[in-house]
Amino acid sequence: MSRNSTPTFGLRKLTLRDRDAGMPVTTRARSGQTRDLQASQATSSRPSAGPSSMQPAARPGSSRATASSSRLPPSRRQVASAPGGDSSDDDSDGSDGKGGGGQEAASRDNDRLAAIYQMMCPFNEDGLSPPGFAASNNRPDLAPGTQLAHRVVGALYALLHDDDGLNTLRTWIQVPGPQWSTQLATNMYRRFQTVTDGLRRNAAGQGGQDVVRTIDALRGLYVNIDDIRIRYFGNGMDAVHQRSFMTLLVRIMEYIVLNNEDLYRGTNRPAYAGEGNRNERRLFACFLADESQPGEFLRVLRNTNGHLAHEIERLSSIRTVVQGYAENGVEGGVEHVRLARLAGAFTQLVQSVQSRT
Repeated sequence: MSRNSTPTFGLRKLTLRDRDAGMPVTTRARSGQTRDLQASQATSSRPSAGPSSMQPAARPGSSRATASSSRLPPSRRQVASAPGGDSSDDDSDGSDGKGGGGQEAASRDNDRLAAIYQMMCPFNEDGLSPPGFAASNNRPDLAPGTQLAHRVVGALYALLHDDDGLNTLRTWIQVPGPQWSTQLATNMYRRFQTVTDGLRRNAAGQGGQDVVRTIDALRGLYVNIDDIRIRYFGNGMDAVHQRSFMTLLVRIMEYIVLNNEDLYRGTNRPAYAGEGNRNERRLFACFLADESQPGEFLRVLRNTNGHLAHEIERLSSIRTVVQGYAENGVEGGVEHVRLARLAGAFTQLVQSVQSRT
């Protein structure tokens, strides 16, 4: 918005016009001459700043340059100064004589938005790491708390126009500080509980999500926990909070391995119905299918084995259960070759963790 289109300027024009309207013609003329003379004297009494086209453009990334974009929620935002951006802001067209100024402003805007998403990530209720949280803005299945967290991000982005405001927010929400880490771990545990409760309700015919969707949700939680490890374990997160995330990984795997009973006993629900080889009545049998990507779970565990020493007892117990399945067979006809492969993988994992203690 140019200066001549501000509400104040319009009010000033209206006031002068109304005041002049009640004057006689000669008085209005004299009044106009007086104002012109005063303006001329004021202009000649100060150094010339050159024509308006020579004035410096708004600094890329300033509150004026990004005003039109900051009012939009992140899902609909188009940075005003970015190439191809649709903006009516006269000062944000990137024509400041510096090539790429608009791109630099857009990059700063994106960095600011990513930082806000990172700080607000612990308040999402879907067990998402910062990148997953930022990318989930348009998902229709988000928990209410996650939807609210997205709205808070949008509000903060609209209010914080520069690094000063962002740095102030950082003093209150330190990443990965103790409070940030505690809240994120807490909501990831809650997500795990929500998923298991959903399966229990589904087995009871009360909604929730079925066996296949449960495995998919738990794999997603695994991947997000691994992302937390990659980003923050070597970058400021203390050992106590690191252990809380690793414990959750092992507890999820324990839950999957120990739940191999028929959850829909006494019903006509088919074991295989449109999901390939994924058993839809037994959680562990579903986990074993290639379509469930059990290798992704094992990859995360292998990558984190240097942080699992405090869970060696639970991991050893999981290995024993899987070995028992492989030796005795699993009711429901799960292939022994897959069980043997999984038992071997857990044996190697336990040995690797023990070698690091």
